[in-house]
Amino acid sequence: MIIRFLIFAIILVLGSCTSNTNQSDILSYHFFRDDGKIGIVDSKGTITCEPKFDGEIYFPSEFNNIQRSKFSSIFDNKRNKSHVIDIYGNEPFPDLKKVRQVSYGDFAIYFDDYQANKGLHVVSLRDKKEVGHYKNSRGVNFHGTTKYFYAIVENRKWKLFNEEGEQIYENGFILEVFVIEEGNKFKAVALSSGPKIYAYLNAEGNQISPFTELEKAYADLLQQREKEANRDYNQYEYEILSFDGYANSVEDLDVVKGIKYSSGEEIYFVKKDNKMGVVDSKGKTILKFEYDKVETAYDLIKLHKGGKIGLADLKGNRIYAPIFKALRYEPYSARYLELVYKNYWFEADLKGRIFAPEGVVIE
Repeated sequence: MIIRFLIFAIILVLGSCTSNTNQSDILSYHFFRDDGKIGIVDSKGTITCEPKFDGEIYFPSEFNNIQRSKFSSIFDNKRNKSHVIDIYGNEPFPDLKKVRQVSYGDFAIYFDDYQANKGLHVVSLRDKKEVGHYKNSRGVNFHGTTKYFYAIVENRKWKLFNEEGEQIYENGFILEVFVIEEGNKFKAVALSSGPKIYAYLNAEGNQISPFTELEKAYADLLQQREKEANRDYNQYEYEILSFDGYANSVEDLDVVKGIKYSSGEEIYFVKKDNKMGVVDSKGKTILKFEYDKVETAYDLIKLHKGGKIGLADLKGNRIYAPIFKALRYEPYSARYLELVYKNYWFEADLKGRIFAPEGVVIE
């Protein structure tokens, strides 16, 4: 389970965390932990919410993935309560007890029975009210960039709602649906158990083209979703090379593992004098033989030394020295790394920036 710049001024009002600042200077906000308590820091190191929350962060950096409002959620398992908070730690909807996710910043969702994933509630954080309760729905998808929609699947039909919770469309026997905005119309791409189909709707939800059975619709959907996520998923794919697939330049080395990425790059984890290093396909050392262990981390390399962990890229450039207790990198689900240093937990990017409060020294 998971699991982004301000003038230094913090004002605490009625127990909530607030800050006076020039909003135009802000780039990103990030969660951090200090002795287990969760707070929020901006990318300049200014704390916008002092560490005070207990619980689990389901979606790190959620503040930065949304397009309009700035909310995220923390779930306190011990108290069975959610904290839906803004970047200052304010709770605009404090009575929500079961929220597991904030979607598109303006909405929170929770279930009557979370384990069974039944009894879906959709709450507008902007309007501070519930806009929908769907007893037989098992999930919800949010869509849109300027106007917001959400779709649910209920009783083998998918239904489309506007941001006020008004149903504007319904179609049967569809397992999942995504809505892609195209100017003043919307492409509803349905992933069914049979052929992949899509149709165009207008802004009011009226269908303005017939559903078309076309495999290209599914390809269009995947391409659009990848573009929106700003990721090339193929870059993370690799294969473990068999011995007869090794480059000739490494035949005299003690190769522990050979890896070939979809980009065509090959690297080899090599042992020398009881230490591990990394060489490329030409036999050139790109990471010195000084590590206790090296391992793949998608398109990066984890470095283990003296019980601590660091990170390097495939060219051998060290992004983080091995000084951290733990390091988590999941490019499919988060834009940032998660680092554990002493009693702290931080988010960090792939450029060597650690989003830690000002004054915290990381040696």
